[in-house]
Amino acid sequence: MRNDIVGEYRTKEKLNWIGKKLDFIVSEKKLKDGTLKVNLSTPDPTDWTLRKKKTEKDISNMNLTVGEYVLQTLIDNPSSKVRGKTVHTIDRKYYKNELNQILDRQSKYHEELSDHKSLCKAVALLYKNNVAHRDTLERNTMHSTHL
Repeated sequence: MRNDIVGEYRTKEKLNWIGKKLDFIVSEKKLKDGTLKVNLSTPDPTDWTLRKKKTEKDISNMNLTVGEYVLQTLIDNPSSKVRGKTVHTIDRKYYKNELNQILDRQSKYHEELSDHKSLCKAVALLYKNNVAHRDTLERNTMHSTHL
């Protein structure tokens, strides 16, 4: 994230931004004379794809799991809304990554998470009708399974 961008933002309304954290979309255009023109715009709050990309980028840049990201957001701003705001829509891989980290850590303290029989029981309960997926999962250990 850059904090040194200077650009132009135009609006018909007088906005009070003092003390608020704002997001901008920055677009740059190189003019014929070689100068760089920077335009700032505010993201459309209803554009879920833009919110998704921003959330995923923030989680990745901060090197956090989804849960750690939510916790950090609440520490920074205790009145922030988590559901539908902080984490609106993100790829499933972020949740899978967090689950795998939890299982890896917990398997050090709970040997049943490393027990292949426990894995087979769990997979049989979770995937009663999907034999192909069940067979694939049973080839893994509990903490390396990609559920």
